[in-house]
Amino acid sequence: MMRDHEKILAVSEAADTRLPAWLLLLLVCPVGLLLLFSGVRRFTWASFFSPALLQILFGFALFGSGLTGFVLLCRAADSRVTVTERAVTGCDARKRPLYLPMESITEVREDGGGLRVSTLSGSYVFPRVKNSGEICGAIRRQLARRDREQSREPESRPAQAFSPADEIEKYKRLLDMGAITPEEYGAKKKQLLGL
Repeated sequence: MMRDHEKILAVSEAADTRLPAWLLLLLVCPVGLLLLFSGVRRFTWASFFSPALLQILFGFALFGSGLTGFVLLCRAADSRVTVTERAVTGCDARKRPLYLPMESITEVREDGGGLRVSTLSGSYVFPRVKNSGEICGAIRRQLARRDREQSREPESRPAQAFSPADEIEKYKRLLDMGAITPEEYGAKKKQLLGL
């Protein structure tokens, strides 16, 4: 989506979540397996509700939580957000690519370790942005620049000629819709006709 000639203003830093994931897999899972197998060796059917059964259950739970944590940490990579002069790009929480043009962005703020960007069509969250303050500042500077440029531009629309007949017709439609009273319509009509 990004064009080759666009100037990149800011890029989020990506934190590496692989080390904690491997620590979970290499430390927690073996301890869980060790408890599981040593409990199985001591278990006897004669004493079904024994400490060995609790050891087996705890070992199984520890192994399962270590494996689950590993999978979740591997999937929970930080969002990479890129800010250019024309757009903000990145992925949302479901890893769907987002392209938000600057002209549609209305607000940006930090949101619980991530970034929330509001546009004319809705609000989008970039989760786990490591340097969200820097990214947020870059977007705000670009929005301020856009607003300054828009305020300097002269109105490109031609000035419409003021016609009392058109204005009276507009107020008549308002009267027919019930938006104004007959008295308000009469007063405005006299004002426009100069009576």
